[in-house]
Amino acid sequence: MSETEPLLRRIVQLEELFSHHEHLVHQLNDAVVQVRKELAIVEAKCREQEGRIRSISEHQETIRDPLDEKPPHY
Repeated sequence: MSETEPLLRRIVQLEELFSHHEHLVHQLNDAVVQVRKELAIVEAKCREQEGRIRSISEHQETIRDPLDEKPPHY
């Protein structure tokens, strides 16, 4: 066994480990990108619902319920 063989084996092991980690980082990045897209969709829907609620609330304030009004003779 020559002196360089253990070093070459170690280099190969390190390259394999690096390749594995690189692949894992790409997978994690893809997952983060997907989650960001989904979050953007949820945020847009939330803003839309907030707008609807605000609109309904404003509309409700302008409409008076006849049952809440005092009768004219009161």
